[in-house]
Amino acid sequence: MACVVFDIAGNSRSGNEFSDGKITSMIHRPPEKLVMQHAAVHRAIAEDPRTPPHILRKLVDNEKRRVRRVIAKINKRNQWPPFSSAKELISYTISTGIGVLTAVAANPGTPPDILSRLTEDEDRWPREALAQTLKMPPDILDRLAADESEFVRKVVAGNTGVPSGILAKLVDDESGGVRSAVAANPGTSPDILAKLAGDKSLWPPIAVAANPGTPPDILARPADDRSPNSSVDHDENREYREKTIS
Repeated sequence: MACVVFDIAGNSRSGNEFSDGKITSMIHRPPEKLVMQHAAVHRAIAEDPRTPPHILRKLVDNEKRRVRRVIAKINKRNQWPPFSSAKELISYTISTGIGVLTAVAANPGTPPDILSRLTEDEDRWPREALAQTLKMPPDILDRLAADESEFVRKVVAGNTGVPSGILAKLVDDESGGVRSAVAANPGTSPDILAKLAGDKSLWPPIAVAANPGTPPDILARPADDRSPNSSVDHDENREYREKTIS
């Protein structure tokens, strides 16, 4: 089956038309000239299992440079039309970068060293891209589950492809948001859900109740009898209720 990509004008073309040199040329276009169509080109190249590893490496490096340079340019100008605000354009720039790196991460031909290097990237968004990739190697997800960024750990916890052993580690994460993501994950085991049903924070028990995979017997238990954590004083919940009432 021929791979379909998009040229710079946004027209569909057969992937067979692009040589390594052509692809490299497209990848290295100046960041200030990149438009939405280019994101489609880069993602199509990143998704194609026939893309050579050295092109994937160049694609990753270029995408990181592109995001950093575009954000630096936006911050310098404060705003860059046609987007309504600098914040909106930064958000779009990062989201397209995440899209490309997620495609690279999911590509079966991507060498392990590329993924390993991205787990240590100084910017959060490349690590976020790996954390949300479904077929990510367990050792990479395990490393990201200990990431310094709460947001990255939260993305790992919500990944439906994450092994149960990693979810078992995240159930004790210091962040209530991370534990809530574990509780909302449809792949979370009943024993973990039972523990989170009695979590000391407000949101994990709510996520357990909303999880379609939560067994009826856990839902039927009284709130104070759902897990070994049930004896923990729910100070956070009480504080939230008091604020809500006042």
